[in-house]
Amino acid sequence: MSASASPDLFVFMDAYRLLGVDYAADSSTIGQAHRRLARQHHPDKFTAGTPEQRQAGARMAEINDAYQLIRKAPLKDHRVSQAADPTIAWMDGELDAAFHRAQVDQQFDQWMTVALMAVAVMFYLFLRFVGARA
Repeated sequence: MSASASPDLFVFMDAYRLLGVDYAADSSTIGQAHRRLARQHHPDKFTAGTPEQRQAGARMAEINDAYQLIRKAPLKDHRVSQAADPTIAWMDGELDAAFHRAQVDQQFDQWMTVALMAVAVMFYLFLRFVGARA
């Protein structure tokens, strides 16, 4: 991901603040925060056409945009999440590398889920086979 194609670090940090999660939060914590805020601010909770519903719609759009940006926990592996000295400048490549690590982590989690499901199915079939022979 090139530096021109990705938002800068401050945009990511603002998204984390909007969702109320720590920079070191994982994707499941970020998802939980999104669902909690969606329940609180969803426009359907307000009477149609009211100013409150319009405000809730705008707030919900901000919440959804922030979630889409950080749902893969891109700052979990960035030094900003590790209480690094904020006065030391960071390189654009650090954000790209952290974003890449977050994508790799998510792919690994997906493969592990598939592998565990396959083992569970094989174990179930084994038990069925052993039970049928007994």
